[in-house]
Amino acid sequence: MNIFEYAMQMEKDGEKYYREIAAKCHAPGFERILNWMAEDEVKHYNILSKLNERARHPELLESDILTNTKNVFQQMRDENEPLQCLPTETDLYRKALEIEQKSQQFYLEESEKTENHPQKEVLLHLAKEEGKHVRILQNLVDFVAAPESWLEDAEWYHLDNY
Repeated sequence: MNIFEYAMQMEKDGEKYYREIAAKCHAPGFERILNWMAEDEVKHYNILSKLNERARHPELLESDILTNTKNVFQQMRDENEPLQCLPTETDLYRKALEIEQKSQQFYLEESEKTENHPQKEVLLHLAKEEGKHVRILQNLVDFVAAPESWLEDAEWYHLDNY
């Protein structure tokens, strides 16, 4: 199994995991966010598939997930949507956070190993995308732990684009 086949499987597993935890989620806003993250994993899989097929310039799809997620949190706040997360849901978010951190590190390490500029560009792009997922999941964990103080932050610095 080459690096791209490995990464494709990793993205496929990520999509499946996000869909599973979205189905278990008791907060509709979180369910939307998790499904968006699953869709991002599909995009990543498609990029890697093209790269694996030796496409010279796979299409780099930018994700607007940070903006969408910020809007969901704002909507939950505005609608005073009740947060009903079971303790096991928080554990699922923490596990997903760990997985995304490892994925981001994987792409960064592999980008350092390649001399092929287009491949390096794609791997760095994927690391950046996984970094967005890390930020979102960290915010989900923080939000579940202390929703009142998290929502009171008028600056909404939690999800600024980088």
